[in-house]
Amino acid sequence: MCRMRRYQTIAYFLVAFMFEGSFAATWPIPASGNTVGDITYAYPQPGETLRDVGLRYDMGYHDMRIANPHVDPTELLSEHERLLIPSRFTLPHVPHHGLVINLAQYRLYFFPEDDNVVMTFPVGIGRKGWNTPLGLTKVIAKEVNPTWRPTAKVMADAENQGISLPDALPPGPNNPLGHHVLRLAWPTYLIHGTNQAGGVGERASAGCIRMLPEDIEYLYEHIKIGTPVLVISEQPHS
Repeated sequence: MCRMRRYQTIAYFLVAFMFEGSFAATWPIPASGNTVGDITYAYPQPGETLRDVGLRYDMGYHDMRIANPHVDPTELLSEHERLLIPSRFTLPHVPHHGLVINLAQYRLYFFPEDDNVVMTFPVGIGRKGWNTPLGLTKVIAKEVNPTWRPTAKVMADAENQGISLPDALPPGPNNPLGHHVLRLAWPTYLIHGTNQAGGVGERASAGCIRMLPEDIEYLYEHIKIGTPVLVISEQPHS
């Protein structure tokens, strides 16, 4: 038993070393059970809201709201407010391969090839009426500093709101795709960064998967063309 614990400890530190500098939560895939991570607690820094604290710990807005129902998410928090960081996750009941996006959890899981580990990131998903599709696709291209070309549906929706969108928006601070894009075999659907981090962990996109800038940059550097992407909606259960 002691030897087993020693091996598990060594594995943990090896994983931490391999992915040092990553913004993602990274754990060895458990030999039994399907939960990873540990619940932790944190205190706000001056001038932070619940969303701000979540972003600091790579947690989405949905996660933080559910974990801290007593906190008003619109108010600046006291530095003495003890917050729960829900950094324990139930892995989806699907093959541990490539990218798995669980819409019900607002989470993306990355299973690196040839490594017995999992990494997880918060994501924003399609808002009401703009649902993110379910099913299996794959990464077909990667792009840095993309040009945003809104779809006809997006342009029509903007026009109904009295907003005029250009046919194409070049890279820059106003580009809603951020600086990194993973293009999928599903036309018009992307995994991308954002210039509005607040939408991560919410139903806020036009159907694409929205990630924090640091998270999509890391994923971009480690994902290969052809990586499978499975999108599911599975309520966590042990």
